[in-house]
Amino acid sequence: MPIINTEPFSEIIGSRLATFSNLANDSSYLGRIENYQNNIESGIFELLGKGLSAKIETDKFYAPTDAGILYIVIALGWVGAIPFFTGIALLFFKLFNTSKKYLDPFIINLRSIATSIFFLALIGMPGVVASDGMMLVWGFLGVALGGQKYYKHQHYLLTEQKLAL
Repeated sequence: MPIINTEPFSEIIGSRLATFSNLANDSSYLGRIENYQNNIESGIFELLGKGLSAKIETDKFYAPTDAGILYIVIALGWVGAIPFFTGIALLFFKLFNTSKKYLDPFIINLRSIATSIFFLALIGMPGVVASDGMMLVWGFLGVALGGQKYYKHQHYLLTEQKLAL
C-alpha cells in the first residue's frame, strides 16, 4: 500500500497535487509570481549589484530564492552578470568544441557532470555564485579542460616526433 493512500498523508498530498491543475488557486505559485515581478523590476536597474551575500526581497523581508539567473543579476549587477555569463558560455563552448580524437570516456563524463551541475545550480539553488555547489562545477570544468589540453599536447608531441624522423 503506497504511503500516499494512508490517512494522515492522503489529504495533504491530494490537496497539493490538486493545485497543480488549478494554478489560479495555488497560493505558493501566486506568491512566487508576485515576488518575481517585484524583483525583476528592481533587478533590471541594478547596475553594480548588491554583493554575493545579497538576498532577494520577498514582501517585507529578505530571503534566498530559487531563481538563479535573477539572483546573479541582483547580486552582481549588470556589470558583473554579463562577464560572468559570457565567461561561462566561453568555457562551455571550449569544452564542447573539440575533436573526438581528444576525448575519452572520462572527459565525456566530466563534461556531462559539469554541465548538469551548472544548470541544476542555476535553476534550483539559491545563490549559485556563492554556493558550495559551484565549486563542483569549477572543479569538473577544470579537470575536463585539463584533460582536453593533455590529449591535444600528446597529439602535438606525436606529430613532432613523426616530423623529426
